[in-house]
Amino acid sequence: MKEQRQHAQEMTLVDDGLILALWKQGLDTYDVAKRLGLHEWQVANRLLHLRETMR
Repeated sequence: MKEQRQHAQEMTLVDDGLILALWKQGLDTYDVAKRLGLHEWQVANRLLHLRETMR
């Protein structure tokens, strides 16, 4: 059986703010993704990008 690919939803500035807020509350990338309806890899990649730009 062939596995179907899921398309990733576009990330927005609102998502960025929610990701940072939830991360600062102590949630991990899995829990943040679950709450926002995103893939964990999206949250991890975006969080890395956001943290680097804040330096």
